Amino acid sequence: MTFLLLMCFSCKKDSTQNNLTGQWVWTIQYADNPAYNTTPQSTGIQEILSFNENGNYSLAQNGTIINVGTYKLSTVKNNAGQNVSGIQYTNARVTDSVAYYMLANNNDSLFFTYDLIGTAGSGSRHYGKQ
Repeated sequence: MTFLLLMCFSCKKDSTQNNLTGQWVWTIQYADNPAYNTTPQSTGIQEILSFNENGNYSLAQNGTIINVGTYKLSTVKNNAGQNVSGIQYTNARVTDSVAYYMLANNNDSLFFTYDLIGTAGSGSRHYGKQ
């Protein structure tokens, strides 16, 4: 599965116009083994990730906000020298952490994965635009 995701990622052209603003609904967590993939249906967890234009974000599970903080977008080079989009975020538990992401399907699909920077075996998490 990770290989298929990487194939999709490699076909996408880099864009600095990526827009994360809005609400994103969690659809699936891909593991490196399909038997360990999880979904809202299999976990009973409905998750919404919201990015505001003012640089704030929130994460809600089953209607309860469980995480809030600030974010800013960044670009880094992966092991192959390609640009990869990142989100630097800070909240009550972490400071200056980074998550690597890709927008696909006309910016309606948001994938978070460390595979984008060349780390293998980390799986990915997918959200759909609400």
